[in-house]
Amino acid sequence: LMQQWSEISDELGPLEMQSPCSAERIALVRLVVQAQDVSKQLAVRDAFLSLPRSSRLAISQELALTGIQDEYFALTPKSTGGPAFLVYYSPAFLRHCCTQGAADGYAALIILAEVYRAARQFWPLSAEQAGATVTIFIADLKASNAAAIVERLAEGQCFILKQTGATEGYVRLTEMDDLVGIDCTLCKPGRDSSVLHFWKSHLCPLDLVIATPSLSKLAPRKLSASDPGILEKITSSSRS
Repeated sequence: LMQQWSEISDELGPLEMQSPCSAERIALVRLVVQAQDVSKQLAVRDAFLSLPRSSRLAISQELALTGIQDEYFALTPKSTGGPAFLVYYSPAFLRHCCTQGAADGYAALIILAEVYRAARQFWPLSAEQAGATVTIFIADLKASNAAAIVERLAEGQCFILKQTGATEGYVRLTEMDDLVGIDCTLCKPGRDSSVLHFWKSHLCPLDLVIATPSLSKLAPRKLSASDPGILEKITSSSRS
């Protein structure tokens, strides 16, 4: 991983200058490697460093795990336990979103953080699972961007993470009618699904919406960086 970063450090800068947190550095390298070309790698870096602390922490904690017993990254020797998560189609999803613009790169990472959060509900971290890996398939997301995902809510749909076995789960697009009826599986003990919180206020912070024409229709009103209280509004939106 360090060798791969060194090959692009002229464009992205030294790794140690990106974050004081070792786990964040590991996460950043692993995400940037998925993006492949420099323009997308720059978008991933900028998006990751602008994430709310909770989302950055969720991604960093998960990407610091190796899924191999007694093996860890040199920067994060205390990051142990498992199972580790392999998010299948994550590279394709990241590359697609980063092609769409800055706002979609940011949204992609918020989405990945939410997938990790939901997955950890079904597969709690434990020392005994340090050598285990769980695969989470996100085929239903890989060709989507933030605007398309938000619009699903208006169409009566949402995304859920469904545990389909001991070592795998799927992100699936689901009709809300299937979740709120009398037979709602999410309301029963021992449920195997969790609604993913892909809300507009999480995926589309106001400063990025303004800069991205494809997302402008999602903004409640026109704002500029000179508007009174804009920084406070952006911060509140990203933390809600």
